[in-house]
Parts: sequence; C-alpha cells; structure tokens
Amino acid sequence: MNGLKVSLVGSVGGLADWCAIVVPSDSFAVHTCILKLGAPSIDWAEQPPPLSGLPEDVLGTVLHFIYSESLPANLDEDTARQCRTVAQSLLGLEKLVNMCDQYLNNMALKQQIVKLVSDMHACAHQIIGNFSSKTSTSDHLVEPLNSNPAKLCYVVKQSVREAAVAFVKLLELCDLYCKHKPELSRKERHEIVHYAKSRLPIFMSQLHRFLQAVKVTFSAMSPSQRQDMAAYLVLEIESILDMLAAVILEVKSAVEQLILALTSSEVSHSPNRSVMETLKASLKSKAIFSRESFNDMTSANKVRSVSRNLEQLIEELPIFLLRLEEVMAALDDKLEWREFKFCFKVGTAKVRDAFTNSLLSLKLLDPAHYGAVTSHNNHTVPSSIPKHAYKLNLVESLCMPPKSCDSVLSKSAMELLRSSTATDMSFQIMASQESPEDCVEDSTCCVQAHRVIVAARCDWFRRALLSGMREAIDSRLALARPILHMAARSRSALVAASDRRFQRRVIIHDTSQCVFSSFLDYLYSGKLDTCSFSADHLADLMLLSDRYEVDSLKLACEHGLKSHIDRDSVLYFLGMADQIGAKILRSSCLYFVSTNPDIMDTDLFEELPQTLQAEIYDMVIWVKPRCEVMGRETNMDKLGKKYSDI
Repeated sequence: MNGLKVSLVGSVGGLADWCAIVVPSDSFAVHTCILKLGAPSIDWAEQPPPLSGLPEDVLGTVLHFIYSESLPANLDEDTARQCRTVAQSLLGLEKLVNMCDQYLNNMALKQQIVKLVSDMHACAHQIIGNFSSKTSTSDHLVEPLNSNPAKLCYVVKQSVREAAVAFVKLLELCDLYCKHKPELSRKERHEIVHYAKSRLPIFMSQLHRFLQAVKVTFSAMSPSQRQDMAAYLVLEIESILDMLAAVILEVKSAVEQLILALTSSEVSHSPNRSVMETLKASLKSKAIFSRESFNDMTSANKVRSVSRNLEQLIEELPIFLLRLEEVMAALDDKLEWREFKFCFKVGTAKVRDAFTNSLLSLKLLDPAHYGAVTSHNNHTVPSSIPKHAYKLNLVESLCMPPKSCDSVLSKSAMELLRSSTATDMSFQIMASQESPEDCVEDSTCCVQAHRVIVAARCDWFRRALLSGMREAIDSRLALARPILHMAARSRSALVAASDRRFQRRVIIHDTSQCVFSSFLDYLYSGKLDTCSFSADHLADLMLLSDRYEVDSLKLACEHGLKSHIDRDSVLYFLGMADQIGAKILRSSCLYFVSTNPDIMDTDLFEELPQTLQAEIYDMVIWVKPRCEVMGRETNMDKLGKKYSDI
C-alpha cells in the first residue's frame, strides 16, 4: 500500500470516529483506526490526547508519517529536528526518529555538495574575471594586460592559485561522495550523479569563456609586445624552474616514502613497487634536464624560445576553441547517462582513494581522524555562481510512501481486516450464478470492513459513502464474462445503507466472494500475487477493479493476464480489454494475433467489433509478408475486400 495519505484525512473525516488533537492555533480531525494501525504502542484514548499542544507543522509531520510512513515533501530542517525530539519521547515512533536523522544528514550532504560545486564555479568565474578586467575604480581604462608583462604574470599566478583551489574542492567532493555513498540509497546516489552531469555544461561554458579571454589578450599583442613579454618571462621561467625542481625533489622524497610503505606490505618485486621506482627516477631526471637545458641557452635564445611558444599558443587557441564548441554542441548526444555514471563513480573512487592513500603514507593525515565524517556546514551559495534548472534533491525517497511489501501499515491493515475488529461497515455479496469452478459459495455472504480504509483506497466507495447513502446507488456498467461469454452484458452494483449513525451496509452484485475478497485484500494491503490466481479469477478481478475505478489493481491484473494469453483465450481477452480500456492487455493480445494470423479463421473473431477486426487486419499486413497474407484463402481475404476503403 502506498500509504493512506494525509491529504485524504479531510475528505474522509466524517466516515469514522475521530479524535481532535488540539494545537495552539487549530485542531486536526483524525481517524483512531489509522492512528492505532500506524502507532499501536501509543494510547490514543487518554486525555488530553497524545501530541496535544505541539506546533502545527510538527503535528502535521507526525500525522503524515503515521498515515503514510513517509515525510511531507515541504518539510524543513527545523521542523525535522523538532519532530525528532517529539518522536524520541513516544513509543512506536522509532522509525520516524531514524527518518528525521536521515533527512537532516541528507540535507547537510546536499548543502555541502552544492557549496563545493559552487566554490569551483566561483574559482572559474574569478579566473575569467582576471583575464577580462577592463576598467578600474577611477573610471579610467586599465592598462591592458598585453602591454604590461608584470601584471600579466601576476594574473597568471592568481589564476593558477584559483585553479589549485578548485582542484582541492574537487578532491573534497570526491572524498565526500565516497564517504557517504554507503549511507545513500541507489536513487539518491543517482540524484548526485544527475546533478554532476547537469553542471558539466556550465563548466564547459566557463572553460570556453576563459579561452576566449586568453585568446583576446594574446591576439592583441604586437610583435614588440610579444618580444617584451618574452624577455620578462625569461626571468620568471628561471625562477619557476628552480621552484619546480625543488617541488619535484619533494615529490621524489614522497615517492620514496610510498615505496617504503609498499615494501612493508608487499613483496619486493610487486608491480606497484616497480612503477614507483620508475616514477621516482623519471621525476628526478625530468627536473634536472628541464632546468639545465634552459639554463644552457643564451639570453637571446631564451627570449626567442619563449616568443616561439607564445606564437604557437596564439595560433592553436582558435583551433582548440573550435573543437571545444563542437564538444559542447554534441555533449548531450555523445555523453550517455550510463557512460557518465560509470565515469563519475570510477573517477570519484580512484581520485579519492589515490589522494587519501598518498596522504596516509606520507603521514599527513591521521587515520583515526580520517574515519570521522566531515563536519556539516550551512554556508550560503555565492550569488555569482552560474544557475541551472536542475535542483539536487536527496530527500525525495524519504517523502515517498514505502512499497506495500515493506510497509508496516500494510501488514497491520491486513491483520485488522482478518480480525474483523473495530469494523464500521459491511459488504453483502450477492453471488452471481456463474461462479468460478474452484469457488463454492452460498448465494449471499457478508464481509466486515472499515470505512476510512475503503474510502481512502477507492474513490468510487468514497463518493458513495460521502453521499450519505440515503438512496440506492445503481451503477450499470457493460461488462463481459471472459472465457465463458464473449458477448458484452450489463452489470449493476447496488449500494444500500441503514441509518448514517450506525454501521453501513453495501450490497455488491455480479461478483463472487473469492473475487471480492481478493479485491478487498488489495484495498487493505496494496499487494496482489497474480501467479496464484487463475485466468478467470484475474479477469473477473480486473472487471471489478474497472467498475470501482481502482486503476492500480486493474493494471496489475493486466500484467498478470499477459502470461495467460494463448490461442484459445486471446480473442476473449482482446474483446474484454478493448471494452474496458485495458491498453496493456489489448496491445499484447493484438501482437499475439498479428503473429498468429490463423486465429482469425475462428468464429469468435467474427464476434469482435468491426473496427477491432479492421485494426487486427492492418497489423497482420505489417507484421507478415504481404504476399503470404494475401495468398491465404481465409477470412482475411474477406476482410481485405470488406475494409479496402477504410
């Protein structure tokens, strides 16, 4: 059962005895039947009623949980904290406590993810701004970057710094996702991946804007400006190479420590050790070779080398921009959801594991402290961050009622139906003359039920019960008895009741006790085991669900009947499905007939409506080769002549 929703409380409030739970500003009319099912450990008869005096939003959330085993969609964090405190003081609401905890944790995780992504966008935005600055605070044009080598170098350094910060944020995001992944449901993990995929076009757009700004800056340089820039960069490059060599030596030392760590846990000739040794040697040789080769040049050669690299960069930027625009245009078509999901999961795991293991091996991270979950924060999102229509939602699963197989309310409702306690209505079943062979029944039987559950689960009965039931409600529906009778015939459902203040009695015609018991079981539990029923039983149950407008049961019966389609029953099922609008069953029957056209030779085919016969004929024409179809001397030829003008 998908929960007896709180939204139904007001509409069926007059159908059962109710208790008023008073709050400072208002009162709630609720059903003791549902309260006892959802929270049987609480004494709802005591005075004042339990939950009295609570804030309206807190009380509404608790009642929503009792009625549907889920949280309301408009729940906020403050209300969730208050609900958690209230639920801890009451027996039987431990599940609500756990759901509030999960809600708060998921909301905190959402805020952390959004903030990290926003910080990365902010870093990219700052880098673009560094290269796109045009004016100063004095309302005069700032000296262009291409004419001021010192300022350009400063801008590049600041941009590298922002890029490093963005990379650290990315590492933190990978670590955060991997830490919380075991706690999240499959749907919530996919929600995060969807959110990451939705941000990818924005990052691509920012990269495009950055490259455009770089292109504008360097393309506007004159030959003399390039020469001045190259001369200035020579000094910067020398200092950068010295610093880079020092950093690489530090990395070499770190790699040596990693090798020692691997040696203590692995054999000496392991592949990882060999890779580390090769990496250590290549880092050292690369650093020494780069610095010495540049230092060996004359000053003029250094300037010419840097100038050539600048010219090459300026020439290749337009080509790179063109390729980037092509990638952006084909991003949605080329990057499938499954591919992105795989890359995201593997990428986050690899980046996080590699970086974390390196920090642990270098003793830069305390293993005991690492196990702790990152502290939650509530930072606001910077206003300069690019906006996107996709919103990250990690609490949607908590706001959906559980499946019937996992619902405690569903199991409790079935136990209540079996026990026949606290009933306030009854169904009097007038057994039809044509009962299934496996059911032996009296002509009349009575089944006790509960109005609030029946009304909440079936709109037809809700309307009948709310109408006051002063007069008989006679609803005549054209129904067909499958297998036994092909011709459609009218059926009626008569509902009658005694005085409104006493137990209602509903009279059900044209069905059997077995079928109606299955119908009532579904209303209470939301479950239907189609494999345990015969084709006749499922067909009668589908007709009954169509009569009383229980579409979910009708759909389940359609899927159950699909496995019973064969050469003997397909035309009966097709006629019935066409009559009551069972689209799934109708489509399956049409496909079966189109792949077995000899079924059209039977007399039962002639009893189908002419429009349905024409539709079958058209499907057979498309499924089977035309020459084979037109060569048959059967009813198909007659139909071809009969409907040649349709």
